[in-house]
Amino acid sequence: MIAKLKLSSPLASPTMGAVQLRNRLPVQFRRLLPLYVAGLILVIFLFNVNLFRSSIQQTSLVPAPTLPPKEPPPPPPQSHAPEVVIPVVSTPETTTESSSESDSESKKESISIPDSNTNTNTNTNTNDNTSYNAHYNSIDNSRKPRVDFPHKIWQTWKVGPLYFEQRDLDVAKSWTGKNPTYRYEVLTDSNDIPYVEYHFGPEGFNRTDIVTFYKSVKDAIVKADLLRYLVMYAEGGLYADIDVEALKPLGKFVPERYNVRDIDMIIGVEIDEPDWKDHPILGPKSRSFCQWTFMCKPELPVMMRLIEHIMVWLNGVAAEQKVPLAKVELDFDQIISGTGPSAFTNAIIADMNAHKDETHGKDIDWNTFHDMSESKIVSRVLVLTVEAFAAGQGHSNSGTHDARAALVRHHYHASNWPSRHPRYKHPAFGEVEACNWHDDCVNKWDKDVAAFEKMTKAEQDKIVAEKKKEREDKERQEKEEAERKKKEHEEAEKRRKQDEEAARKKKEDEKIANEKKLAAEKEAKEKKLAEEKALAKEKEEQLAKEEKEKAKKKESWF
Repeated sequence: MIAKLKLSSPLASPTMGAVQLRNRLPVQFRRLLPLYVAGLILVIFLFNVNLFRSSIQQTSLVPAPTLPPKEPPPPPPQSHAPEVVIPVVSTPETTTESSSESDSESKKESISIPDSNTNTNTNTNTNDNTSYNAHYNSIDNSRKPRVDFPHKIWQTWKVGPLYFEQRDLDVAKSWTGKNPTYRYEVLTDSNDIPYVEYHFGPEGFNRTDIVTFYKSVKDAIVKADLLRYLVMYAEGGLYADIDVEALKPLGKFVPERYNVRDIDMIIGVEIDEPDWKDHPILGPKSRSFCQWTFMCKPELPVMMRLIEHIMVWLNGVAAEQKVPLAKVELDFDQIISGTGPSAFTNAIIADMNAHKDETHGKDIDWNTFHDMSESKIVSRVLVLTVEAFAAGQGHSNSGTHDARAALVRHHYHASNWPSRHPRYKHPAFGEVEACNWHDDCVNKWDKDVAAFEKMTKAEQDKIVAEKKKEREDKERQEKEEAERKKKEHEEAEKRRKQDEEAARKKKEDEKIANEKKLAAEKEAKEKKLAEEKALAKEKEEQLAKEEKEKAKKKESWF
């Protein structure tokens, strides 16, 4: 029985099973089977290569054994100089962090705008920089400065370039024409607030106090001054008033001997008359940098401190006058000292002193910039001579626009804001600014005013009446002179048009005569040609007739 028992396939011999499997597979498949297996292993490896990399990275990220901390070095010897505490202004980077701190800490890290009970002095002296030094280093300076200035030209005006008058359009073209690789933009009365909201709102620098302040200010010149500072802080580039013409391209603003990477700001001297620094009216305006044209790299702390100073100052004025910001009334000198050239100058000199290097052992003041014969860099600010931005003023040794150093020309046709913020005008002798810083004229004005104060009321009234009559006579003469010049101009224009019309008519008559002459010559030529053709035809007919007669005679002979 045992011999007759058959084993099933599972219990069969392994060798026999392999032989049976091999016999059932095609020969070609059996030969390529090792290649199939190798390809499968390669695919599995490629799909799992990231797994090997992550394992290596995890292995490399294992922290090194921690060494025991070293003892801190001994503290330096105590200095006898008093400790200086500088308040810090909250910046966009620190706003989120500071919100979680205590109220007392947040008060230490922000500048408070004075309330209605704050009494702030509105008179700012040109050399008094303590208000700026108090808030110095309030902006985060850790960001790496840019190498070059942004290639952007900024101007501000009531309307955009598409609606410019021809004079403004010509000035604008001077900037774009000489700087074709620069972007050009004009902020207007319609788009200034959206611009400020975008850059200084919660999604920008997160300075909503600046946005609110800008919206609250209604005075046109204050907003114009403030807007240029906001733009230069936010984006940088070049700012120029709408009536400032470019004489040279911006590439000429930095002399070849300087490297632009060493410069954060480019300014020029405007008024350099320090001899009048103690004058009661001219003193605060006697030393200043020009702010109708200047260049900045973006986010300079000096621009933010200037903006904050204007906010503090103007809120103080509003508190003194007990009115909201929109109703503050300012005279000419307050504008100059609060937002204009004097405020601009004070901020920059304070910034220079805060960043001065070892080469400036003493404090930087206006003596550093008086009577400059060439430009200089002070604390990363390139200061150009008075000829650069303020040539042709008639004072401060400003020269003319033909000078090699002249870069721009200020036409002043948009500078009518003093009519809304009048200068001090003496009832008898008028404005001392009319002297245009000429020594003899200013001295005479001071002498006349001093003598006027010593007169009796009747004598003063007499002088006022006489001076009033003199001014009226002068105004009448100037009006008559202007009318005479206008009439002469109109007559000259009329003669010019008549001459142009006569020249045009003469040219037209000459053209007509020339056309008639050409037509006559053409007609004569055509007539001559016709006569020649007729003569030739007549000759042909004569020849034909003669040939016919010859033929007839020949026939008659036969």
